[in-house]
Amino acid sequence: DTYRLPSILTIVLGFFVLVTIIAGKKGVGAILGMLISLAVIVYFIIPQILSGNNPLFISIIGSIAILGLTIFLSHGFSKPTLIALSSTVISLVLCGIFGAFFVGFSRLSGLGSEDIYSLQQGFAGTINFQGLLLGGIIIGALGVLDDVTTTQSATVFTLFETDPKLTFANLFKKGMIVGREHIASLVNTLVLAYAGASIG
Repeated sequence: DTYRLPSILTIVLGFFVLVTIIAGKKGVGAILGMLISLAVIVYFIIPQILSGNNPLFISIIGSIAILGLTIFLSHGFSKPTLIALSSTVISLVLCGIFGAFFVGFSRLSGLGSEDIYSLQQGFAGTINFQGLLLGGIIIGALGVLDDVTTTQSATVFTLFETDPKLTFANLFKKGMIVGREHIASLVNTLVLAYAGASIG
């Protein structure tokens, strides 16, 4: 097939340069965070799952590690970031609980693609494919949760800095207005992202 590595590297480097120019230090932090995330997935999560460990547990631990290592690189060390981090960890655990319930309720086996059958044929070990499905859900949710929690945290703190007289109830109400808009747009974003990945 066509040797594409030079063109792919050019695109990746161009992306890094644009992010750095537009976002500055935060852009550099985001790129480092992305590389760390990939390293955790490739060198921790995947080997642990292939070793026969529980994919859901490993994915949650790996996701928390990714958060702890990357969120401060991307967004800086501050009170809003700490709140976003703790909110994301709580949300991840809830995602794991709800995901396990609904996967069991729907009787999803995790064997719904040709790639899984290829893995079954080519791998001698034992893999919990239902757990692998749940692990994929957790890792997929991590990116969305990171976006939502950091944005919401920054929004509420910015509102309070703009008007320190705002009560907790007012901050909650205004934060929920932004949150509802965020959720409404994310629903469509997620559908389009998964649809695009399926088409590709």
